[in-house]
Amino acid sequence: MINRRNEVLETIKEWITSGGGAQDILDDSDLYKAVNDFLQSPLDHTIFQSVMFGASPVEKAWQSLMETKRSVKGTFISQTMRPTIHRGLHNQSSQGKGTRIRNLSTRELPDIDRMDPESFVDNLDGMASAAFSNVTQEVRFNILFQCHLADLSIQDLYITADLLEVQTSDRTGWFTSRDGAPMDELVEIQNMYTHVQEIEPSSIISGSTHEPLYRLLPPGVRSCIRAYGIIRKWLISKIVASRLGLRERQARIELLMQAIEVARLRNTETPASAQLMDQPCVRSFVEAVVTSALLSVESRLHFRAWQSVGLSRNSQCESFSSLLLRPYVQSTSAVDSLTVDMGWLLERMLELIATPDVIDSTSQEGQNLINFDKRR
Repeated sequence: MINRRNEVLETIKEWITSGGGAQDILDDSDLYKAVNDFLQSPLDHTIFQSVMFGASPVEKAWQSLMETKRSVKGTFISQTMRPTIHRGLHNQSSQGKGTRIRNLSTRELPDIDRMDPESFVDNLDGMASAAFSNVTQEVRFNILFQCHLADLSIQDLYITADLLEVQTSDRTGWFTSRDGAPMDELVEIQNMYTHVQEIEPSSIISGSTHEPLYRLLPPGVRSCIRAYGIIRKWLISKIVASRLGLRERQARIELLMQAIEVARLRNTETPASAQLMDQPCVRSFVEAVVTSALLSVESRLHFRAWQSVGLSRNSQCESFSSLLLRPYVQSTSAVDSLTVDMGWLLERMLELIATPDVIDSTSQEGQNLINFDKRR
């Protein structure tokens, strides 16, 4: 029991110092009163004494708990007087473990017919890294699992998250007015990139405007979205190129399929090719753009090439995931993670924004608890 209380107090301290809790407390007078009352009230920190309470290990644990409580109270007082502003880790990503230097000086486009899947993935990842390097170079930011995000600015992510949160507060903010195509073959599969370029910003953000929400995003984030669109169109042009024979088109589609397998192996924490599609991983830019190109309307029109790919993989061409159930790529020579997908970041932001700020207490009716999973 004492250890659990100690962990709770340590979590509160981390939330106040590192999770933006101090600013949240100052912004909400009710939250300030609740936290202050919790730290000041002796009833919230009492413990029923058992027979073993006088034992030496228990007494040491109790003293440690009281010391932690005093530390949290001191942190609460100091941080609410002047919160610490974290400006990121300057110039540390180059020293971090597992970070690699990408060749951003390549000007020539890769020859898709003369590259193996791993080289092709590295080349696309270099393009992605170059796109992310155009973002404000104030803070080098490594995402979870050490996925390289180039020089993305923390400020850009804060501004983006704020815009997404305001847009989400509008109940109709994420609905589009565009009607879908009547024929299944002409339906463009939507993703986060296309959606932010189609929906209009909420009136809460910009009043009356006909520009898409994409225009309000920070320039660095917009550059990443533009790079995605450019590379996607280039990949589609390689798939649907005119005067291309059936075998050559099939070979290009197969190369892109294997590129997805390589990308997932590179970004999976414990890669296993047998369950590659079922393993969760941080989606890379390479996986996102290649998948979108393969699933494009233009690519799906070449049915014979897709049928040939399914036959070569001993799989039915019923769905995209069924073609990846038996991956060709079993391992990769490179172990570094790939550049994370900006669309994945935006989706995770919205996932956090959609979660409640407080949750109901299971032990006390009428009491709400801070959702640390959202605010940590």
